[in-house]
Amino acid sequence: MCAGSAPKELSLAQKKVVVSHLLAKYGDRLSPAATSQLLAAVQLARPAATDPDLVKNRLVHSWATNNVTCKRVKTCMSLAPEVCAEVCQDGSIQPDPWTSYALQTQREIQYDTPLNYVSLPGTHNSAITLAYGYGLSEGMANALTHLISEDWQVYIANQQLGLWDQFKLGVRHFELDVHWWSDAIRICHAGGIHLQSLNDFIKFLGTEFGIHIDWDSETIGCFSPYDRTLNDTFVEIRQFVFAPGNEREFVIFYFDDEEDLLSWSKVNLILQGIEYHFGSYVFTPVDKQRLFPRSWPSFRQLKAAGKRLMFVSRTDYGEVMNRHLFARANMWTEYGPFPFSAYPNCTVRHAPVNNGKIARVFGDSLAYGPFWNGYDGQMMMPADLLEEAQCNVNFACVDQLSPILAEGFVWSWDKDQPKLRGGCAAMQPNGRWAALDCNATTLRSACRNPTTGAFVLSANATSWRSAQASCPTGFDFAVPLNGYANSQLAAVLRASSTPSSSVWLNRVA
Repeated sequence: MCAGSAPKELSLAQKKVVVSHLLAKYGDRLSPAATSQLLAAVQLARPAATDPDLVKNRLVHSWATNNVTCKRVKTCMSLAPEVCAEVCQDGSIQPDPWTSYALQTQREIQYDTPLNYVSLPGTHNSAITLAYGYGLSEGMANALTHLISEDWQVYIANQQLGLWDQFKLGVRHFELDVHWWSDAIRICHAGGIHLQSLNDFIKFLGTEFGIHIDWDSETIGCFSPYDRTLNDTFVEIRQFVFAPGNEREFVIFYFDDEEDLLSWSKVNLILQGIEYHFGSYVFTPVDKQRLFPRSWPSFRQLKAAGKRLMFVSRTDYGEVMNRHLFARANMWTEYGPFPFSAYPNCTVRHAPVNNGKIARVFGDSLAYGPFWNGYDGQMMMPADLLEEAQCNVNFACVDQLSPILAEGFVWSWDKDQPKLRGGCAAMQPNGRWAALDCNATTLRSACRNPTTGAFVLSANATSWRSAQASCPTGFDFAVPLNGYANSQLAAVLRASSTPSSSVWLNRVA
């Protein structure tokens, strides 16, 4: 829980403020006037300390949105049009060219790597984003919790940017929280959390005030019939997955769903949506068994089979899902981000990674005042992402993705490299890459054993074009295929007789 003073008993006036808030936020049968009543109640309780604009507007994580180049638009709550925030119009972000090029390089050199050894940037609760209106009420919620303790915070939105913008920042693994709510499969953050204290408080509302709300901690985040539908999300996904220039991309979508969908006979709505929007482009368990029964395919093999994306479900619905959805239990194990032991140990929560067993690591920024402060209150920062990339964690999934945070996924090119387009790649003493003149420079070469993957350096320094001939018998002139291999080569360089020199890599900028 958040640090700070212990919760104190609410006065009746404060309880009425909280009740007004809950009615405004979760009572989809109420009029927008409830929000105005909330604002009045908060200001009545703290007339000198509460700025109405802070109550009405969502308090944006400035570190995630500052210095972002995009088209700014205003988004407001459907039931409370005075509660608004300025966001990036989805698809309008202008990524940093260096980050985009480096991440593209990393995807390209993994193109022939089996899926269980690739590393893809990801986001956690990807569509629970301010860009789609989630978290607009954080300003109101924080004003209420601060009546009790200034140390309590409320953060409802996991992201600031839309899916398309996340894709432009390099994300290829998305998590979609899908639930049946208000007569449709919708995107909302629900399930997975059981908070007895919050459930008891909702019961208190019924016993003390006669107010009964069909909502509990299991449906946190599902607020109204205006939450985004899964169908609308599929339409957007089609726009960027099938956009010109993205033909070589492969994207993974993970449904954080619940078993209730099966008992409520709603699973077919998800399967029908996948079939309608994506058809034969989806890689399915049936395809896996038919085409690649003994191992996971590479992106090149998937592209040759006409596959562009895959869907994974948190819940195993049995045979009904096999033509569209993988079950998470058959795909990967997932972990919170800490403790993480960096290279060469490469373990997360004491479990090894980069061993052929797919690992998904996710951080969490959610906070619900005194009731919840994320999974151990831990988020991943750029330095954490770099450590995970250097250990080849398959899917590192972050909250509050930003251009700065996206830099943490880069393990290859050094900052602002390659400066010489058309130049030849070389690993520098710091383990990062630079582009050098292919003919004017002589360096030792990175040589890899194709069977064991072990790196050695060539005995002699040559030009880049003579690098292959300089490698010993049984070794190929090579480039690291992932962050772990890059870490291995960097260690070989540090232990060599020329640790302050660069070494050629088999890559042209």
